[in-house]
Amino acid sequence: MANGKRAALKGAEKSAAGFMNQNELFREMKVDLHLHTYFSDGSYSPEELIGRAGGRGLSAISLTDHDTTDGVERAILAGARYGIEVIPAVELSTEGMHPQHDEIHILGYYINWRRSEERRGGEEGRSRWSAEP
Repeated sequence: MANGKRAALKGAEKSAAGFMNQNELFREMKVDLHLHTYFSDGSYSPEELIGRAGGRGLSAISLTDHDTTDGVERAILAGARYGIEVIPAVELSTEGMHPQHDEIHILGYYINWRRSEERRGGEEGRSRWSAEP
């Protein structure tokens, strides 16, 4: 029975070591999943935003400009240069049904941003995002 206990403990140590390595990985992974560029209400171009994200040690970001995907392609290309994963996203503005909530923002991740680029128009000539495939 003592040998069986030793084997079980050794297996548990291996599992714990694997788990610790995974935790270390997660501790090292830094992401920001809600960022805006000057295409929305942010201050930076997509390239500047990615450069700043890299300077802060982020490994992934999501570009969530309001009601537009105009900066997504540029962010993806800059992300490739900096080694930062860029998740294409959008922050949709909607009208609320309650006086206290006159505007509600909905975040959509991994959107088909190329499809929305085909539909030019909307306010200020920005791309409109659509749920259509």
